[in-house]
Amino acid sequence: MEPELIPIDEAELKELTAQLRGTSYHTHLERYVRDRIAFLLDAELTDPNAICKCRGQVEELQHLLRPAFTQTLALLGLRARAERDAANLKPTEPPPERPWWVDPDEPSSRPIP
Repeated sequence: MEPELIPIDEAELKELTAQLRGTSYHTHLERYVRDRIAFLLDAELTDPNAICKCRGQVEELQHLLRPAFTQTLALLGLRARAERDAANLKPTEPPPERPWWVDPDEPSSRPIP
């Protein structure tokens, strides 16, 4: 099933991205990633496999420092909220068989108040 396009407000995305960057979690994550990259670059390795593994880890960690990472988190949050809102707006009961404004074919046996 093809996912439907979810409209995203650009101003809200910018605001949420800025809020994520301003959190202490993002600050600690960035410091941890920079320290880990420095540790990996400082390691003296001679085995070619270990060197390739270390290089791959550094490249993967560098993705966390890009601004697009925070924006992706914000987009995921906005998408989850939109999906939750869409699920909450789905009707839980089937629609009536006939519209309420249409007179019934047979007159009711109940008295009209």
